[in-house]
Amino acid sequence: MMSKTYLHQKIKDEIIRRIESGHYPVGETFPSTKELAVEFSTSSVTIDKALAGLVEMGYISRKARKGSVVNPRESWKSEHESSKGHVRLYSLIMRDSPSPYFWKNTIKGIYDKVHSHNADILPCYIDENLSSALSAIRELKRKGVQGVIFAPVSMKSEEEYYRFNQELLVAIRECGFPLVMIDRYLKGEKTNNIVSDDYEAAVYLTEYLFSVGVKKPICITHLFNTAFESRINGFMDVLLKRGFNKSEARERVVDIAPDRILIDGTDTGSTCKVLNGSPRFDGIFSVNAINLFTVVNALREKNQIPMTAESPDRLRFVNFDEIGILRIDGLVLSAIQESHKIGQLSAQILLELLPQWPDAVFHVVKGYQFREYP
Repeated sequence: MMSKTYLHQKIKDEIIRRIESGHYPVGETFPSTKELAVEFSTSSVTIDKALAGLVEMGYISRKARKGSVVNPRESWKSEHESSKGHVRLYSLIMRDSPSPYFWKNTIKGIYDKVHSHNADILPCYIDENLSSALSAIRELKRKGVQGVIFAPVSMKSEEEYYRFNQELLVAIRECGFPLVMIDRYLKGEKTNNIVSDDYEAAVYLTEYLFSVGVKKPICITHLFNTAFESRINGFMDVLLKRGFNKSEARERVVDIAPDRILIDGTDTGSTCKVLNGSPRFDGIFSVNAINLFTVVNALREKNQIPMTAESPDRLRFVNFDEIGILRIDGLVLSAIQESHKIGQLSAQILLELLPQWPDAVFHVVKGYQFREYP
């Protein structure tokens, strides 16, 4: 069976070809992550995967505020020779194909802090294949990684979330890695965490929906993680306070893609089918931007608007995540994490605080900023 070649591997190979041909001269900087993302029509996350591979192979060094610089030829290694780099390596363990809206700036914050220590990040992108994920974590030990930042992987159910991520946590501990969990956590585990105050932000968003006239909101979600759990709990508690019973509040939490791991925002038919099975609604609370865009795309299909949507042209939305320059009719408020700062703080705990206080347990909770839309 032929192995799959990922886009970041193709980009890495193309940059190696350019370096070896002299297109990017030794000692010179080459295009930024943003510029390469535009050139290759992909995300900065994919470019970072490619550049991390080049760091490991000795082709480049990445310096804070200086960008990527081509190393002398004697530093270059083949894939098989590059088991250990010439710089201190740390790793970010997270799901492949993450949500770009929060993670783009979070990853940048991690890289900025790590590079300021003349170190680098070797990304470890995993999915729900447990065997492959465990192998990838153990491979980090062989490559000389000295510590990890870990975002527990979202799964279809709470049970799967804890079973899968506790297996990964065991492997991380067996490797002896100093560890910081980011954005979510595992209840009952003594670990360093940096998270956001998701519950209070969810309460504020839901109350805001009611303040603009919404009477029958639903919560759009997908997969389970502790951040989403807190957001859903905040939404449901407001509904209980507003007179809904527990059963009514629970049925207003809708998984937008119950049969999938990754959401296909272009599959408007499946999304409308799910919404048609929900209670009647006149407002939507979304746990992240990807879910919001999926629903909005479906509602634009005039020939298949869900029968459960009351006055579709006057629906109101609230949302977690920044949506950038995009405009969404009906969006009234977003809760936005300090994602770059969260990334920096996670790396600061790993690189600066844990070496000084290895027996300490750090737990940081960051608040949200809110953006209103006219």
